[in-house]
Parts: sequence; C-alpha cells; structure tokens
Amino acid sequence: MALRLGTTVGNTTGAPSIEEQIARFKLRDLPEPSSAQDAINQRLNRKGDGKKTTAQETLKDKCMGVIVKNFASRPVDEGACSAELMRMISSKLPTDLDPAIGALHVFDEGYWKRCCVEKLGWSRCELASHGQVWKQLYFEALAQEVLESFSGDDSPDRKGGPSEKQLVIRRLLACQDYIFSLTVKELRSHVSMLEVLPLLPNLTRLTFTLGINKCGMSHVRSSFGLKVEDAQGLSSCLVEWPQCCPCLTSLALPRNLIDDDLLKILMEGLYKNECVTSLDLSHNKISNAGVRMVSKLLGKQSILTTLDLSDNRIRAEGGRYLARGLRTNDSLVELNLRMNRLGDEGGVRLVDGLRSSPSSGSSSGLMRLNLAANGLGKETANSLAGLLAGEAFGPELLVGAPNLSVLDLSCNELASSDANALERALGENHVLTALDLRGNTGIGPEADSALGAIGRHVR
Repeated sequence: MALRLGTTVGNTTGAPSIEEQIARFKLRDLPEPSSAQDAINQRLNRKGDGKKTTAQETLKDKCMGVIVKNFASRPVDEGACSAELMRMISSKLPTDLDPAIGALHVFDEGYWKRCCVEKLGWSRCELASHGQVWKQLYFEALAQEVLESFSGDDSPDRKGGPSEKQLVIRRLLACQDYIFSLTVKELRSHVSMLEVLPLLPNLTRLTFTLGINKCGMSHVRSSFGLKVEDAQGLSSCLVEWPQCCPCLTSLALPRNLIDDDLLKILMEGLYKNECVTSLDLSHNKISNAGVRMVSKLLGKQSILTTLDLSDNRIRAEGGRYLARGLRTNDSLVELNLRMNRLGDEGGVRLVDGLRSSPSSGSSSGLMRLNLAANGLGKETANSLAGLLAGEAFGPELLVGAPNLSVLDLSCNELASSDANALERALGENHVLTALDLRGNTGIGPEADSALGAIGRHVR
C-alpha cells in the first residue's frame, strides 16, 4: 500500500522512502580538482604524506626503479637516455655501488658528492686539492685508502679467490682514469712503485711516506723509511718515465729517512727524468754529500721549478754546492732550506750563488726563498742587503736576483743592525713583497723604526 492514513510508507514502517531521502539530502561543497591526476591523488593518497603509492607510480617511475635496482649488474650508459633521466637515475643510486661500475657509467657530480660526503665527511672534502671535481676526489681518496690498508700479502685466498694484492690492482685499474694526485700518508706494505705507477697513467703529483702512524708499542724499525729496494723501484720508474709515469711532474718523499746512500740511488733516476719539475725531500737525513748530488739537477738544462730540502742536515759546505748550481740556473722558482744548519758561512755562499753576471744574458728566476732556522747572522744579512739593493759584487760585477719577492729569515741570529741594513736595501728594491724576521731574538726595540719601514715597504 502506497499511502496509509495520509502518511508515507517510511513514516509507518520505519523505513525511509526515496522521497524522504531526497528531501534530507544536502549538497557538500568540494574543491574542484585542478586536473584528473590531482583527483586521483586525492582519492588514493588519504594520509597526505607526499609519497606515491604503488598505484600512483607512473610507468617512468617504475622503469627507473627497475634500472636502479639492477644497475650493478646491468648498468645504463649515458647515451642510452636523456641527461635529465640520467640525473634522476643517479640521484637514486646507492653510494655503495661498485667503484668499477661507477667509474664507467656514472658521471653525475651530484652522485659523487653524496659518495664523498658519506665516505669522508665534510671536513675532509677539500675539493680545491682535487681539481674541483667530486668524482676525482672520490677516486683519489679511494686509491689512498686502498694503498694505506694494503698489508703486502700476495698469498691466494683460502677459498680460492684472488689475493689481496690482486684485489688492490683491480681497484686501482678501475679508478685509474680519475687519479691525478695521490697522497699516501702511511704506506705499510713497501709495495714497489714499479707495480703501482704503471697502473696510474694520468698521475701528475705523488706524495708518499713509508711507515705506520699511531703504532704505539708495536713499533718495528724495518717498517719505517725508504729501503734500498724501494729506492731502486722508484728510480727505475723515473728512468722509464715515458712508460711508467709519463705525466708525473711533482714528487714528494717527506719523512722517509732518506740518507745520502738512498739519495744516490734516487738520483740515478732523477738525472734521466725529463718531467719532474717539483721535488720535495724534506724531513730526511740528507747531508752535504747528498746536496752535492742534488745540486747537479740545477744546471743550465734544469727543469726543476720547486725544490724543498727543509729539515735535513745541510751545513756550510752544502750551501756552497747549492750556490754552484744556482749560479747557472734560471728555472728554479722556489727554494726551501728551512731548519738546516747552514750557519753564517753557508748563508753567505748561498746568497752569492743567486747573483748573476749581466754579460751571461740570463738571471736567477728565484721568487721564493726560505732560510728560516739556519743560524744566519750579520755576514748573511749584509750579503742579502747587497743582493736586494742590486749592488754589483766581485770582479765580474755580479748583480742581484731581480725576481726575488718572498724571503723568510725567521728564527735566525740577526741583530738590530742587520734589520737596519735590510731596511736600507729595500729602499732600492721594488720587487720584494714579503720579508719575515720573526723569532730573531737579537732584534731589539731600537730596530722598531726599521721594522716599521720594512712592513710599509713590503705591504
């Protein structure tokens, strides 16, 4: 029955009729979606956390996920997709990707920046020392870690796998294209450079110290310093530089306990090498006999631009040998003899070697000279004053070094009168821009005016 006592079925039975439902219905105001995709997102993403669910992922997202998941076994080359897609893939790659795969297939600097920060931390990411390239920084740090952790064991693995030495060679081969500068602070294995340098054809700067840091009571004397076999291997590389190290221009061997005998072996390679322009032999045990061999690198045919012999055992006689080589040299730009034992006699001889004859047609190209902590006194100061003033010297009318711009005389035995002599010499000099006289206890208050004038001149 449709009607009963003038009421609807719903009022008499307790079941609302369709008309009553329509009468009670109220429209809800919903924001109009900007697009069909937004409407789908509003329905599917109820939590509002911004993350796409499986149903929301586009085909492109799914494809990138598969590529990232299988990148280690099936890497994608840069030419296989657009640069934008490759950047998106690289942003999702894990930082523990095999370096051999990453070296060949990943070129996005953002990815290598993430790897460097996670591996080294921000405090060790000195990008300026690695060509301003994050990928280069990563692989140079990796090569350093591999060599420093190598124990020298060449025995095969117990499970039949490759030996530790073979793993090191594989890792160096994987990153060889991106290693231009290598610094090894503690080389424990005494691995021969004949085995390492040919693996790094782009290496331009090499610094290594043989030893173990923080060894405590487990100190073993044979683990420290260059040995005869090490010197012979490095010397052979320097002789065969076109094949072993064709790009090596800077060689630093600090704190390697190098004495005159070991230096003689190294010199056999350096004499025949035609690419090393910077040589660092600081903090070793080189004496006058060793300096005599080094001075032969400073002849007319020299290509050295930087020589560091600081903290050795060079005395006055060594200063005479260096002066002999410097007199005909026009390539050396920087010479560091800090913390040696030249004394006043050796200082005078060295300064005299910086003078040149106008008739020779060439002059010293030295721009930076460090003679700190050498026991220099009045005679050296007077000789330097004449050099800086450009005064003619000797029967050949030798003149001073016209390019010398930085001079360090700190921690010597100069007096106030020496400071006054240098101040007067600077009145005729317009090249020197830095002069360090700190640590000379003999310079008293009476030289304050001279020091002030020197400061104003070199500023």
